Amino acid sequence: MKKQLKSPLRVGLLFTSVEYGGLETVVKGLIDHLDNEAFDIMPLIFTANRQKDRTLVSELQKSGKKYCNIVVDGERIKYMNPIKNLRQVHNLFRNHQFDLIHTHGYRADVIGYMAARTLNVPIIATCHGFIPNDAKLMLYNSMDRFVLKHFNRIIAVSSGIRNDLLTSGVKEENISVVPNAVNMNHDDHIVRDLRHAKRELMGWNAKHFVIGYVGRLSEEKGLGYLIDAVSDLIKLNVPVKLAVIGEGDQEEKLRHMSEQKCIDNSVSFLGFQKEVHSWLPAFDSFILPSLMEGTPMAMLEAMLIGLPVVASSVGGIPDVIKSGENGILVQSGKPEEIADAINRLYEDQEFRYKIGMRARQTVQMRYNIREWIKNIEFEYRKVVAG
Repeated sequence: MKKQLKSPLRVGLLFTSVEYGGLETVVKGLIDHLDNEAFDIMPLIFTANRQKDRTLVSELQKSGKKYCNIVVDGERIKYMNPIKNLRQVHNLFRNHQFDLIHTHGYRADVIGYMAARTLNVPIIATCHGFIPNDAKLMLYNSMDRFVLKHFNRIIAVSSGIRNDLLTSGVKEENISVVPNAVNMNHDDHIVRDLRHAKRELMGWNAKHFVIGYVGRLSEEKGLGYLIDAVSDLIKLNVPVKLAVIGEGDQEEKLRHMSEQKCIDNSVSFLGFQKEVHSWLPAFDSFILPSLMEGTPMAMLEAMLIGLPVVASSVGGIPDVIKSGENGILVQSGKPEEIADAINRLYEDQEFRYKIGMRARQTVQMRYNIREWIKNIEFEYRKVVAG
């Protein structure tokens, strides 16, 4: 028998805030747009003392919204930190008397599950995917996959992640696929002004074909293949300029690779940019050469302003892009396919415009944040009602 739901429901939103990336964009959308009368949401944020002030925490501080901070590197003996964090999370759950816990990421999943189960609080996770970059991450992924099997509900951001969860032993009836979504608010006049301003700032003229990437500079993003593709295009005398927005452990390697190929004058590493949306209009195409993905927020934001996208056919990307219709899909790890796709966009302005407009229509119809919020709220009520 389903229980009567009180209003508002108290929701503890547990996640790790390391950099302002896709996960934080998703979480901020939830905090900003959830129905405040029906849900009282409290962000519980894992942060590190060593990290720069470029996280969602600073955004919450500016807006005056309540949150709880949980430091992950406060102990000198690092193995004591998870134990301390578990105790802190348990106390937060108990003191706030949450009706539901919603976690994002392996740390939040594992610690959140252990704390929620001792207090008999229902728990739901959003699974953004598993990144097996090294032995440590593979261990964390294994722990994550184990606890997820015992959650009340899991939201997968793509059908590919749903299949991965099924392979891990998660019950099919406990999984819902809810792709990420973006805010529809933007002004075409502002977009045009931003394009002119950013291109002038960077010295990109009307003849330059500017391609952009936004995201982590990490191995699974496949950026080395994009550098190879740019090198091939320059050999074909395509006036291509690559703008790379983001930070990560691969940055030095990618810079060195650009210098070795003598294309460093055509590649700009712009680092962390808080206002990514102000850079997207400067691009002629958005490129995502990833080896693995969920439903990338940056890609959806690029599509919303009509940018033609070239992206690897991995993860949730083929759920969004139909190649040749609203974007171009390429095989991951194939720089020649990336180069061919970019060259096609460069040479065929009519095709470029057509798929850009269809990309925009796709996001407006299928990835609207209002519908996404409705889906999340439905999952919340379903889990709490039992």
